[in-house]
Amino acid sequence: MGFVVDAGNRLVTVDHSHNNFCITTPQGNPAEITFGTLKVTSIFSRTKGKRDISAPGDNSPMLYVLKGLHNLRTRRRDIGMLHASFREILPTYVNGGFQWDWIVSLPSSSPVCSRFAERVYKLTQQGVCQHNALVKITAVEVLRSVDALHIKATDKTVLKTDI
Repeated sequence: MGFVVDAGNRLVTVDHSHNNFCITTPQGNPAEITFGTLKVTSIFSRTKGKRDISAPGDNSPMLYVLKGLHNLRTRRRDIGMLHASFREILPTYVNGGFQWDWIVSLPSSSPVCSRFAERVYKLTQQGVCQHNALVKITAVEVLRSVDALHIKATDKTVLKTDI
């Protein structure tokens, strides 16, 4: 399942026939990545690919809808489809035996991520929600931080390609 962005109508909908922007069905979720000893889990897996940078919603159109950005909207049934997937993905993951200490929501000007983290906590009663563990900074600030690192220029170049 992916998202379709109708730019003319500013409408974001869910479409089961592809995985544009995101995989939101239980198959293929949750997504896990490990950084050293830190395991990071996402309920819905974003997909990578070429995007039209002028399209509304950037790389996460449904998130932009939920945050009330770019004048995007969706339908109740599309939110219902995402919620149904969430209700299936989370218990499968928890019943698989994984436990966590913290639920860290990504920093945002919108409360959407924090609300989602609280919902996971409420349903699982595991860990502690840490809403202020991360601080939001701009891409320009990240680039400045990379420039200030005492590492080889080639390593800085590699880091900058991911920003």
